[in-house]
Amino acid sequence: MLAAEGRHEEARAVFDENFEVADLREGADSIGLLWARLDDAPLPARYDFRMWPGGE
Repeated sequence: MLAAEGRHEEARAVFDENFEVADLREGADSIGLLWARLDDAPLPARYDFRMWPGGE
């Protein structure tokens, strides 16, 4: 919601707080897509649920 409202700094801060993803299917890339909107750095491993290396 924060990112959708253009509040990217606040949305990025949520990642820094090490949130837990309770209901996300293995292989889902929604977290990675959100991260890509917020930061140019690689997706932190703790949030990488993709099934393919590097998300390609």
